[in-house]
Amino acid sequence: MKYVTKHWKVRSVIIMSVSLVVCAILWTLSLSEWAAEMNSAVTQAHDKPDISAIALGLVSLLKVTLMILIPGGLTLAITSLYKKLTLMIKTTSKG
Repeated sequence: MKYVTKHWKVRSVIIMSVSLVVCAILWTLSLSEWAAEMNSAVTQAHDKPDISAIALGLVSLLKVTLMILIPGGLTLAITSLYKKLTLMIKTTSKG
């Protein structure tokens, strides 16, 4: 529990920053011509799916896993970069 309260403001800012960047990218993507073409495509009524129920469950599980791991990985990368930069700044300011 001690680690949860240690530097919680900095970690919260990092998580919010990564979330804002991902949201901004997705928002700009939704305004693109590609998204407009996807939205204007004529859809037909859904027939019986060609994929089995097990494969459908695995695909949905994979989707959820990726949606969790990508922001988490970005947050981990930014945190490690932040630590390296602060360590480099501290060592250069001492010498």
